[in-house]
Amino acid sequence: MGRELLTVIEQIGREKGIDANRILEAVESALLTAAKKRYGAAENIQVRIDRKSGEIEAISLKKIVNEVTNPQSEVSLAEARKVDSEAELGDEIGAVIEIEEFGRIAAQTAKQVIFQKVREAEWEVVQRDYTARLGDLVNGIILGQERRNYIVDLGKTEAILPAHEQIPRETYRRGDRVKAYLLEVKRTLRDVQVILSRTHPNFIVKLFEAEVPEIAEKIVEIKGVVREPGDRTKIAVVSRDRAVDPVCA
Repeated sequence: MGRELLTVIEQIGREKGIDANRILEAVESALLTAAKKRYGAAENIQVRIDRKSGEIEAISLKKIVNEVTNPQSEVSLAEARKVDSEAELGDEIGAVIEIEEFGRIAAQTAKQVIFQKVREAEWEVVQRDYTARLGDLVNGIILGQERRNYIVDLGKTEAILPAHEQIPRETYRRGDRVKAYLLEVKRTLRDVQVILSRTHPNFIVKLFEAEVPEIAEKIVEIKGVVREPGDRTKIAVVSRDRAVDPVCA
């Protein structure tokens, strides 16, 4: 892979805003796991990607001992001195593992790790951006329906409008525009889920804040909302200005 690997990682890092070194460390960790599966978990293996050339170096380290009891982690002094004439007892000596022996595994592993890191970075952006907007109204386009839950395109990501957060008897078609309350952002093992609601009491509060200037300017305050979504809504309001009737506002 060599320089090509570095070029790909650097390009992805720039495009997705990911630290290239973070990806390289993840690739090294994944390659180490692959190497241990190939040569045995007991092997003391080190894997490093050269930050300038992109070349992968894998070394199996063994401790030099008088009597070998574990061939996977130890080597005799006599054998060690065949490689290094100055080797001494207690030293560690490394044998280079030919990358060609697991080159295809290395390439596949690198691709998988890069893809995963890109996905994780995208999830972090979605989680950060939409967590900052919790409690806001968002506009989206209906993409479809899965198990009675609507999938909504918010632009940067897709959100879920669950069945229990939908107004009864309210239906949408693909391509319909919808306004909803940003209820929750949660990270799962597979992605980041953005949850919307059209039944939450604060959905009404935010709608009034957007439509009624006196509420947006805090002259009139909504003290409470009681909803039976799809049937009726009651709102308690109070005015901070005697000249403004909160009901008429």
